[in-house]
Amino acid sequence: MNRVCSVDYRMRLVRVMNYIDANLDRDLPLEELAAEACFSAFHFHRVFRSMLGMTVAGYVRRRKLVRAARRLSDTGDPVVDIALEAGYGAHESFTRAFRSMYGLSPSEFREQSKLKPVISPDALELIPLLPPGGIDMDISIKTFEPICVACVRHVGPYAACEPAWQKLCGWAGQKGLLGPDTLAIGISYDEPSSTPAELLRFDACMSVPDSVQGEGEVGIKTIPGGKYAVAVHVGSYSGLEQAYKEFYGRWLPEQGHKPRDEPAFEIYRNDPSFTPAEKLITEICVPLE
Repeated sequence: MNRVCSVDYRMRLVRVMNYIDANLDRDLPLEELAAEACFSAFHFHRVFRSMLGMTVAGYVRRRKLVRAARRLSDTGDPVVDIALEAGYGAHESFTRAFRSMYGLSPSEFREQSKLKPVISPDALELIPLLPPGGIDMDISIKTFEPICVACVRHVGPYAACEPAWQKLCGWAGQKGLLGPDTLAIGISYDEPSSTPAELLRFDACMSVPDSVQGEGEVGIKTIPGGKYAVAVHVGSYSGLEQAYKEFYGRWLPEQGHKPRDEPAFEIYRNDPSFTPAEKLITEICVPLE
């Protein structure tokens, strides 16, 4: 069963990779690529990056360099024209990128290709087979009821969201809303590798009774209920990115679940102000169809 599900994920990525190859010379919004792969826009890029080990932008750059290599091999077109088609405005930057990928300058490559043809790997071969072994996280399927939360929006690097938490906690403390059953929840809307750091959106949230009203920068929203995959990460928040890679790159393909078209969220089970980093407990909650 798991092997079949893994191949399904791989074939979805092959479809979107071929779509990119056929549209290399135009901008491709992530939403368009997600639709081509039949993935939720909220989760597509994490699946792509976790399984391929590169971002969509990185894949596009790679494929443009492969196309450039073929033109160098098959035509006598000027290197500067080939560089421009590959998206490089300067010959020097094209040469650096090309040498990094092929180990030769464009001119050296052209000469060598007269003796050995360029071979471009098949799209399926670019996707590594899932490595053996289990995931170093406790992952289970749970059904959540809707959660009413108060939230403060932060826009900017995720690591700089502390002011949002301070505003939220200060407001909640004045209202008497902090208690032993209060959940601290974070919702990240953007994937850092595909969104400029200054545009990343994050909601610092805490659970509140349905009767609570928002005020000023503090809004009220409801996190939808339903089926979720819950992965428990123990350790520093700096390790969350690797936890997401394991989850999206191995567990989802192995299990064959499809994420719902809603953002994942994190529940922080202990307070970093009083807990050693290695003992922090974070539940990564990914909505499933």
